[in-house]
Amino acid sequence: MGCTSSVISENQHNVVPQVKKRYLGHTRIIQEEEVDVFVNDEYNIITSDWEEGPVNFQYQNLVCLETVGNWKAGHSAGGSRNDLEMFSINPQYLIAIGPPDKHPKNDDFYLPDPSLNYIDVHICLTQTNLSQPPLHVAFFIYKTDSMEERLSAEYFLCMPPAGDTGAFVNWRQVKQHFKLTPGLYVIIPAVFNAGLEGTFKLSVKTIPPVTMKRIPSFKNVSLNASTINLKRKTSVILQEV
Repeated sequence: MGCTSSVISENQHNVVPQVKKRYLGHTRIIQEEEVDVFVNDEYNIITSDWEEGPVNFQYQNLVCLETVGNWKAGHSAGGSRNDLEMFSINPQYLIAIGPPDKHPKNDDFYLPDPSLNYIDVHICLTQTNLSQPPLHVAFFIYKTDSMEERLSAEYFLCMPPAGDTGAFVNWRQVKQHFKLTPGLYVIIPAVFNAGLEGTFKLSVKTIPPVTMKRIPSFKNVSLNASTINLKRKTSVILQEV
């Protein structure tokens, strides 16, 4: 976590006061460094070229899954990873890639398996409120071993992303091509500043079999034993509240 975040001036259109409410009352994470940055490079264009991908990707038997969502202040507008507790309330979407019998077992899901073939996955995040200037957005992909469990702030401390789109940019559409091994992944679309509201469409294009669904928010999900064990293994300082 060696990156520092630039400071956005208060007169910019997409800045809101820091959200003070904590959504995971059982712990408070003390972060000494910031990990995400933003870039001012407004690009207010929607294109279809994201569907093409590399040349070999175009000739495969592909399916495209799409879903719509929103960032809502106080519920699902958690901002960047510079505050992991807030970041964890962002919308989370589970995707299952490849045949289920090729998915890794629970105890080694995070370890790379050189015997597995990588699968081309193209992901696009489009801001759909055309009356609103593009917000600074990005999305992140994390491996998981659960079809139901929502990823928590403690999880993000222990696990690096399997992929991301880099710095937050104020583009209408953010897209990226990934090569992923079969398994379960969680996609997290986010706006740089917590509390900013907007609507979006999330599209995933890859070879079948593939499924995608939204994971319920924390208020509908109870912490299970695996999450509690993960907290105990966390090496950073946790302050009980």
